[in-house]
Amino acid sequence: MNPIFEKIKSVGFDIDNTLYSNNPQMDKMIRGNIARKILKYQPELKTIEETLRVYEPIYAKTGSWTKILKEIGAPDSRREMTECVSDFSVTDLICSDARLQEIIKKIKKKYSTFLLTSNTEDLGSRKLNRLGIEKEVFDARYFGDHPAFTYKADGGIFKFLLENSPYKPDEHVYVGDNLVADILSSKKQGMKAIMVGGVAKEADYCIADIHEIEEVLL
Repeated sequence: MNPIFEKIKSVGFDIDNTLYSNNPQMDKMIRGNIARKILKYQPELKTIEETLRVYEPIYAKTGSWTKILKEIGAPDSRREMTECVSDFSVTDLICSDARLQEIIKKIKKKYSTFLLTSNTEDLGSRKLNRLGIEKEVFDARYFGDHPAFTYKADGGIFKFLLENSPYKPDEHVYVGDNLVADILSSKKQGMKAIMVGGVAKEADYCIADIHEIEEVLL
């Protein structure tokens, strides 16, 4: 166990690009779906390629496609974003992960656990089932269709989580892949943060993939 996390009592997880890694086919499909949604409101961009060229740098700064859709005029940006990531052809690319299943069980024995994801409960549960993980393994679960959820990047759902937790903010660690939505948002609320699949100086620790969490927390 890394000494940075000696005080931790509660461990939380994102789902996408965290509990599983997007493969190139999955990533291409999701990005294409998002670009098509944006083109509904900004047809002058004409192509998926041009849309992504314009908006991917904005996403890198905001950490939320949902926020982007809302700002360009989508009347129900949360629903439209869900449609982008929820088609079965995307979800079916997620594979069962026996090693992750065992790691989550070990973490559960040592810590309180929570799930915090922008996926709706139906979609998030479906992805977890593909991984071989039941949503009930998490003591607290906050999905994108929870009444307190807007988008992670605004920090509101992290604040709500802490208001309903018996532990202090710095006794929580959140594990995610997105610098703005996962790392910075949780850190601003006083939590620790572990980044998966990338490197960011703002994170308390960085790991290449989720399986390395075992060496960090156990």
